[in-house]
Amino acid sequence: HMLMLQDLCRRCGRILGTFLDEYNVYSLYLVAKNYDLSNLENSCTAFMAKNIDKCIECEEFAQLVEYDAAQVLSREETDSVPLIDDIRYHLSHAILNFSHLEETKMKLAGLDRFLARLQIEC
Repeated sequence: HMLMLQDLCRRCGRILGTFLDEYNVYSLYLVAKNYDLSNLENSCTAFMAKNIDKCIECEEFAQLVEYDAAQVLSREETDSVPLIDDIRYHLSHAILNFSHLEETKMKLAGLDRFLARLQIEC
């Protein structure tokens, strides 16, 4: 029965990933992490990367980043934060041409300023 429950959770995660918006993405990211729903987690981080300009202005995103940073056991000053690593991955893999490269550089710079405000080095 446990395998059926895991399959049901994965299916629900895939469905929830199709309904992401700026209001539910942070809570669904936590659901994905808590229930090990990698597809939903990936969908959430891709959504956040696509909308990073809005995310870095949101207090809930800041709390999520701080929470994720705190979850890294024995965190050193410059350890990576999984959420930020995933967002950077999605941003860097979305580059299709030179104009996307410039846009991505601006988004990454904004993310770096956001992390500096939180005093998180990663």
